[in-house]
Amino acid sequence: IEKGFIIDIDEAYHCVKNSITEAKKNLPIEINRTIITLSGKDSLNIKSSGKINLPEKVITKREINQVLQTAQYNASIPHDYEMIHVIPKNFIVDNVSVLNPLNSNAHCLEVQANVIVVKKHLLENFRNIFVKLNLNNLNFILNSYPKNQALTDVYQMKNGIAVLNILANNIAENINPDYAIEKVHS
Repeated sequence: IEKGFIIDIDEAYHCVKNSITEAKKNLPIEINRTIITLSGKDSLNIKSSGKINLPEKVITKREINQVLQTAQYNASIPHDYEMIHVIPKNFIVDNVSVLNPLNSNAHCLEVQANVIVVKKHLLENFRNIFVKLNLNNLNFILNSYPKNQALTDVYQMKNGIAVLNILANNIAENINPDYAIEKVHS
């Protein structure tokens, strides 16, 4: 892998396989989720928005997910790209900008979001490598996404996690991943 591109799929496969084998020698682990970080240079940030009415008048995680999915649907994604994240930048509850809409009472929820897309061929090359290794629960994130939030949950942070980091280098701040939609491949 060079500058985010797989220049030799067979060699990349063997490197990942050897890394996993080496990790398993030191600690018997079961890999149930794979996070692949990608370089931002192969991605596009598409600004989008979504709006939903709230018949129940209370904003739950379900409504937040629904408005983010609406923003994803409204995005004009080029045919050779695939969505990996929908990251909210601003929530608007009844025409008022809020940081966290969860549990608010309202009639309408809006979001202004960034839909992150990556070239399909790049994702397919990574999928081919990891599926050959029987690692099917693949998640793609940009290396600028905060790793401590994207790579772990509370249980993993408490009990440990093995991370194979191939491409990451810079970390961006000020993204709230609690409300980000990630495309998960099973």
